[in-house]
Amino acid sequence: MHKDSYINILLIDIGGDEHTAEIPSLLKEKFRHSKIGAITSTKTGFVNKFDFFVDYQEVISGNFVDTDFVNGIGTDVYDLTKSCEIDAIRMMDRLPQFQHGYAGSLGDRRELFFQLSKFLHNFITKNHVTHVIFANIPHEVYDFILYSLCKALSIPTLLFNDAGGVIKHSMTICESIEELGLLEFGSKVKRAINSVCTETWESDLESSFQRQDIVAGSGSTKSKLTLKRLVNNAPITKKRRRLYLLKREYKNNLGPRTLPSRYILVALHVQPELSTSPCGGHFVEQIEAIKFLAANLDGYAILVREHPDQFRLRIPRPVGFYKAITKIPGVVLSPFTIGVREVVSKSSAVVTVSGTIALESVLLGRPGFILGYSWFRQCPGIFNISNQTEMASAVEALNNWKPTEAAQLANFADSLKLSLFQGTTWGTPVELSEFETSIFKNVTVTNVSNVIEYWISNN
Repeated sequence: MHKDSYINILLIDIGGDEHTAEIPSLLKEKFRHSKIGAITSTKTGFVNKFDFFVDYQEVISGNFVDTDFVNGIGTDVYDLTKSCEIDAIRMMDRLPQFQHGYAGSLGDRRELFFQLSKFLHNFITKNHVTHVIFANIPHEVYDFILYSLCKALSIPTLLFNDAGGVIKHSMTICESIEELGLLEFGSKVKRAINSVCTETWESDLESSFQRQDIVAGSGSTKSKLTLKRLVNNAPITKKRRRLYLLKREYKNNLGPRTLPSRYILVALHVQPELSTSPCGGHFVEQIEAIKFLAANLDGYAILVREHPDQFRLRIPRPVGFYKAITKIPGVVLSPFTIGVREVVSKSSAVVTVSGTIALESVLLGRPGFILGYSWFRQCPGIFNISNQTEMASAVEALNNWKPTEAAQLANFADSLKLSLFQGTTWGTPVELSEFETSIFKNVTVTNVSNVIEYWISNN
């Protein structure tokens, strides 16, 4: 598309904070006949940067105003979003109105889904949106429904995504959730534009594939969750008790305090989070993932380890979750008394939906299996196992496993470097000094604007 063509760009969570506020103005300069809109949280004074706008908080709370709701949703709109309905309803676990012990009935959730579908369809239709850019992989319910609408209406989408906290202050890009982790698109764009980076960032990338401690620290500290701490910290009494009871249920269903002789480690994800919803597809139901693995990994014990943060004021798992896991033949729960580094290094392989613990497994000489989409999915030693065919290939590799060579990892790091962009669309980094923040802001604004300009000009 020529940059003088009439376009209407919708930014999702970009441009509403000081860190990214210059991006809308730059885009208007690059595309002279364009309009720039946004759905984002924003401070007073930033709204006038947009030609059309709705506040993120109003959308996720369901407080947006749309008089058409009295007429309900017709099949003309519902047919555009029904393919994502189940995933969106499951994703609503993260919304404030469905947390703190109130799950919401199926009817409540469907009503919100219908409202969001109609509101978002009206919003993009009324404003003649031609391109949508997401600051992150869509996972806040409204943005996931919007993403699905775009796909149904053939509206091009661009997704920025943080590189999992492993490569600091860096972003991958893709045009769909299914393409997350495929490096070709990012490499193509980077070759074509003026991309800004710093030596510090380059060093971070290289050291991440040398030090082999990507996630070891995240689970190595023993979780000291007590009822007293929950009472002091959790905001809702019902939620406090559920967290405590789930912690006790986990302890009551633990396996032996020693590791099995031959086992596959299954590392659970914190939920609700984008790492499983939408990046896991139907494996957002992690018990289903464990059943799938147990049925296809004969000869190996399945050792399941909970993420310690799940007990730290997250939404509690359903009652009976851990007991149901231990009823699956060959499956045991791992105690936190054994450090995560030891559990990973002694396993035959590590399985996760999309977590970086699978990458750490590769760096420690073991294969890593992922069931969903992740930014490191093309790393040698990582296997996607979302279906029987992929599982069979992974089992064959497991039975004939040779650790990934350092040269292969170095080549992947080089390929990754060529597809990444320094910056963040997640807001101002809090760990940087004032001077570093100023520099990093300019890098982010330049890179994000240049990526968007190239992408729109070629769509």
